[in-house]
Amino acid sequence: MYGETALKLIRDCRRNPDHPSQYSEDTVRAVITEIKLLANETNLLVSEYVLNNARPPPPVAAAVAMHTLAIKRSKRCLLAYHLHRIKLVKELVWTVGSIPADTRQKCSPTEIEFSQGYRNALMAYRAEFLDIDLTAAPVPPGDVFVEVRVLKDCGEVLTESGTIQLAKGTQHYVRRTDVEQFITQGYLKHVE
Repeated sequence: MYGETALKLIRDCRRNPDHPSQYSEDTVRAVITEIKLLANETNLLVSEYVLNNARPPPPVAAAVAMHTLAIKRSKRCLLAYHLHRIKLVKELVWTVGSIPADTRQKCSPTEIEFSQGYRNALMAYRAEFLDIDLTAAPVPPGDVFVEVRVLKDCGEVLTESGTIQLAKGTQHYVRRTDVEQFITQGYLKHVE
């Protein structure tokens, strides 16, 4: 059925709303191939009538309409899939500063190239506001100190009050400003 392959891309977006999954290159190629085949079939159906400047009979007109709708639907699905992924990449670059290595493996080369260009543009934009941290939360934190659990080893971290060893599975009571970047990157989890 037309559009079933494109629907897989939308389902993938719904399954992974917060983080990019593995880029579905094979599915994207299959959708593009389907679009090209439908466009060729439509051109073949219509070409005879266009040359003769005649109106196609209702069955041919219905087939052309069906093909055109299927092409438009598949294109919308492709655009929605790529827009979803680009939004996730932009969010990662904005909050973390770049795409983490584990997520980078799931991205297409074009997405990686986009993230680098977006990062450069963001760095240039941030340079204009040296005094302001644009990545900080717009709402001030409730507490100066927070309790965090280490999800991934971070090693020894230098803070205002000295160094702390952030080993996986440990919990620490630290200044929010010292560990906020690690929380954003997913290395630490705020324990409430």
